[in-house]
Amino acid sequence: MKKIFALVLLLSISVHTKANFDFNANCVEAYKAIVSLRLEHGKALIEKEKRERPTNAISALLENYLDFYTIFTSESHADFNRLKGNKSSRLRRLEKEDEKSPYYLFCQAEVNMQWAITRARFGEYYTSALEINRAYSYLKENRSKFPQFLPNNKDLGILNIVLGNVPSSLKTVLNTLGVNADIKTGVSLMEQALAQMPKSEYSFFYDETALYLSYVLNDVVADENAYSKAMRYLKPVSDSCLLKSFVLGFVSMKTAHNTEAISVFMSRPVSSSYTSFKHIDYLLATAKLNRMDDDAAAYFQKYLNNYQGVFNIKDSYLRMAWAALLKGDLKRYNELSDQAKSKGYSFNDKDKHALKEIEDGVPDLYLLGSRLLYDGGYYDRALSVLRAKKTTELADEKDKLEYTYRMGRIYDSLQDEAKAIQYYSQTINAGSGKQWYFAANSSLALAKIYERQNNTPKAKQYYQLCLGMKGHEYKSSIDAKAKAGLKRVK
Repeated sequence: MKKIFALVLLLSISVHTKANFDFNANCVEAYKAIVSLRLEHGKALIEKEKRERPTNAISALLENYLDFYTIFTSESHADFNRLKGNKSSRLRRLEKEDEKSPYYLFCQAEVNMQWAITRARFGEYYTSALEINRAYSYLKENRSKFPQFLPNNKDLGILNIVLGNVPSSLKTVLNTLGVNADIKTGVSLMEQALAQMPKSEYSFFYDETALYLSYVLNDVVADENAYSKAMRYLKPVSDSCLLKSFVLGFVSMKTAHNTEAISVFMSRPVSSSYTSFKHIDYLLATAKLNRMDDDAAAYFQKYLNNYQGVFNIKDSYLRMAWAALLKGDLKRYNELSDQAKSKGYSFNDKDKHALKEIEDGVPDLYLLGSRLLYDGGYYDRALSVLRAKKTTELADEKDKLEYTYRMGRIYDSLQDEAKAIQYYSQTINAGSGKQWYFAANSSLALAKIYERQNNTPKAKQYYQLCLGMKGHEYKSSIDAKAKAGLKRVK
């Protein structure tokens, strides 16, 4: 009898101590705190969960979220090196859990995906690719096993959008690995998730899904309706979410709503409960420069004084140099250009491009001013600046090409297609075969105009012309857009 009792007791203990996936109210609160970038509060709730329910494996997932957003906000290489060793122990913990739970493969996929994204930012592309492949495989299997588990759609959607945008050569390699990613599929999966999540048991995943989709629709998909969709998707997300301020401000900046972006950044939640997110200061300074605000340089300096990360330092010095040049201070421009060359790192494209901008020499004031105003969506002001300059006053061949290219861009954005076609055509005729990207991008822009006009033969002609141009800057990214365009018009 004692042996039977002991066996029953042992079994009962093993049942109660078996690890599980319980996304309970405390875990939901911790998750929401982390996504809102109140990382210390999230950390405290995770510690509470580990004390009260030590067998709950969701704690391991939440700790990975904490690491992911710590590195995302600090942009610190030291934080990256300090925290990346945590991945292995988290996965070992998760691999021991209940394989019959929909969270079993999902959590492992999420951990791999978060580290893949993080590694890619710091140049560890090979390991990142392996983690992406692993995450994609886990999610496909999990969706097959649990088709009603909506969080699958969040991550599968992101991976389809990001991987569907890679160059065709890399896409072929991915296909051989069983990764058949497609942008339209990714957008559809995330939109389905957003539509179904609010009334489901997974409603707490809505905010993160809406934030990610809003960001990639602009930054990866280049959806023409990215701004209106972001406004709609992010409306239910609380204004107390600092990540919402970042995404909404970023999308606004990139979709000709620069003044709105400045307002969003200036009114973002600020208190000691939020983690430091200095990248927003950089974006605010950039938006102010695009509007030609006199204090833009001061905002860049504030950012640099407080920033401890490794991204956008060279770009910030370059933009401060531009601000000085626009005020007629060539000496200060040269000083800041030298600092852009000597300070910071070259991890991301912006900092690499900043070095190239400096190598190209002192920019023409009219072209620079027009370019910045255009980037801010101030098209009428940009046009006025360029009209004050004549191409005959430009001695440099590159400047002449940039002039006609930017005139085409401005008229295109002002929906004056006839004048846009005129200037794009001039740029193509004069710039084909040159190393600059102006002719190729003009050909791409012309193709898009004809695509909007439902003139398929012309659209195909200019997409193909774009692809046929050799030896110019940014060929890989421009060609990818032209190939996507050809796919649409076939």
